[in-house]
Amino acid sequence: MDFNLKENYIRYFNHFLIFLFFFVFLIPPLGSIDIKGPQYFILSILSILGFVYIYLGLKKKFLVINFQKFKLNYLNLYSCFILTSFISIYFSENTIESLVVFFQFFTLFSVFYIILCLLTNVNNPIEFCFRLILLALFLETAYIIYQAINYYSSNQFFLRTNDLRGFSGNINIASFSIAYKLPIAIYYLFKNSNNSKVILFIIIIIFSIIAMILMGSRGGYVSLIAIVLMSLFSVFYFYKSKLKLISILFISILFPFILSQNVLKNTDLNPIQRASTISINTVDGSVNQRIRYYKHALQSFLENPVSGIGIGNWKLKSIEYDKNDILRYIIPYHTHNDFLEVLAEQGFFGFIVFTSLFVIIFYYMIRLFLRYKEKRKEIYFMLSFFIVYLIDCNLNFPTYRPVSHINFILISSLIYVVYKKELKVKKRGFNNTTYLKLVLYTLISVAALISNYYVYNSLKFQSYLLYDWDKIKLEIPIDYVRKVNHKYPNLSSTALPMSAIKARYYIQEGIKDSLFKFLDIAEKVNPYMGVSENIRGQYYFNTNSSNDSAYKYFKLAFEKLPNNDYHSDLYFNILSSQGKEKELKEAFKKISYKSSDVWLSYLNSLYKIKGHGDQELINILSKVQGKFSNKNEKFNMLKKLIKIGNVNYALANTYQERAKNSFDNGELNEALNYYNQALSLDSEEYSYYENIGLIYFKLDNYELALENFNKVINFFPTNAGKSLFYKAIIILDSGKEDEMCVLLRKSLSNDFKPAKDLLKKYCN
Repeated sequence: MDFNLKENYIRYFNHFLIFLFFFVFLIPPLGSIDIKGPQYFILSILSILGFVYIYLGLKKKFLVINFQKFKLNYLNLYSCFILTSFISIYFSENTIESLVVFFQFFTLFSVFYIILCLLTNVNNPIEFCFRLILLALFLETAYIIYQAINYYSSNQFFLRTNDLRGFSGNINIASFSIAYKLPIAIYYLFKNSNNSKVILFIIIIIFSIIAMILMGSRGGYVSLIAIVLMSLFSVFYFYKSKLKLISILFISILFPFILSQNVLKNTDLNPIQRASTISINTVDGSVNQRIRYYKHALQSFLENPVSGIGIGNWKLKSIEYDKNDILRYIIPYHTHNDFLEVLAEQGFFGFIVFTSLFVIIFYYMIRLFLRYKEKRKEIYFMLSFFIVYLIDCNLNFPTYRPVSHINFILISSLIYVVYKKELKVKKRGFNNTTYLKLVLYTLISVAALISNYYVYNSLKFQSYLLYDWDKIKLEIPIDYVRKVNHKYPNLSSTALPMSAIKARYYIQEGIKDSLFKFLDIAEKVNPYMGVSENIRGQYYFNTNSSNDSAYKYFKLAFEKLPNNDYHSDLYFNILSSQGKEKELKEAFKKISYKSSDVWLSYLNSLYKIKGHGDQELINILSKVQGKFSNKNEKFNMLKKLIKIGNVNYALANTYQERAKNSFDNGELNEALNYYNQALSLDSEEYSYYENIGLIYFKLDNYELALENFNKVINFFPTNAGKSLFYKAIIILDSGKEDEMCVLLRKSLSNDFKPAKDLLKKYCN
């Protein structure tokens, strides 16, 4: 084969392998509940292939790599981070979870090593990487816009904007993935003098920003501010046509904001309103959560400054710190700051190594910027790329996500390769050290492949199991559940113990074998969530084998996560069944987030103890009801039960049924008598007044009809659509058309559809 032809094939294959690694974000979920599952698995396969290819390339001498004697360079620093991650496993409470994360970290390290080696053999690495980034930006933006168009066309746009997650599965990750790449698009925008190309890049930038606005990520807005400032600086530093470029930049960036401000002004996605919530001094829940997580991470570090708590174990330790703010089983899986998370998990030394990864890249960038004048613009926009990623590291968790971290891998590899090339570092070929490294990395990659496969397989099971979790009656067949590996990983993507998930199905099927073994394992792998204690309590309660044991475990579960309504409902129930009023009230005080459902559960439990007619309970309920108008019907029903008791409530319903039957048979006076008897038992049921009014209407007694309709309108306005309609009909003959139209409009706003026809006829 011709040597040049062979060289071209090798070069193209190098390009192709880098392309495969960088475009891992195109991998779909493939049945996994978390998209990172198949991504890590595929990356493991590619890594092994990459190591084999590098070995052959060095052996056959068609690849040349920069392998130097050991010193503090980026590759060795990254290796140190992997080493500190591995050492931290020893200090982990949940070793399996640490191993899972370690092999994920190593997979990303392998990707860095391989891309670094391959880029060394690329003729123009900067241009090649920039084009990859630009292509990725186009694909990600196009897909988000495509999703938005689909939701808009199905009239679900404003209901489903949280589903605009691109390829990543998370709006913050998707938004920042676009933000990283915008500086490169701006570089090409400034670089080109061809008008058609300028217009093309303006369009790409506009649509990219529109995609970010539609996702509504405030972190994305922070990155946009940084991008604008860095782009403006580049105009003043590098270019002569300052006014022209500034105009082009502001058209590209301000136009989508102006457009979206008008289109989205009455929605939660209004960009100005959304951006205005970016503040430390805020009542916004998301911002306050992050601040709370940061404090907890620092607290964890102070308790374990040297060793840390072990990689992957923050999701466990955070439960202990955040237990009074956790709702259900929605726990803080990450600190939303990679530096603080590494600090908490790996201690001081791991943090120093991790931080040094960024410091040394920044150092290389500055040196290149000062010494490599021919490519100074490119280096500057790489720096912009890097700074946006750094912002992401301080607001989210890109280090733990392959689709995010690969952006960092590409840019850091590029900087390192350019630095070596331009500063004339001597290239070295194949030697024994290189051979041993490749063998070692390949062996660990095989272990990582096995680990990532198990995790991916587990995540496929979880896509069904976790969907089933909230149901009272579990639907997945027990034979399917038996196949689930609860040992590796031993935690679900939501930190629920896999063994606890299996235990619920065993309880439902009445299978006692292995049940308590599963629950024992669950308590060990996650001792903070209280899920295993809650399931034990359910077992004892449902089988009536021991109410004391049920009480004990429900109490333990509640104390671990008091704001978890799965726990509070069951705990309140057992307390009411045992008549423990004082303990019930004390438990309720411990709940910091009192939703309408929590209030209803508490008041219903208190009613079971106190019985009906308790005025204090009625007063509490009336006060609380005003805060939760969306649950008005449920509060009303409970109020009736407290006022009149179950017996009277049931008797009132009996009279109502008799009244309805009499009305349907045309026996209006008999129906009226039954409704009055129902009213004597339940005076706060609006439908009784409404139906009495309807009977008087049919009897042509409009005065009494209006009296009853007005009672509904005055005392039960949210349920007054029908009464408003009939009142409008009654006053029609009086000539008060304006008043009638007002009543009809109110009736229609209460969702009483018949009012629509009368409005058209009399109120045009």
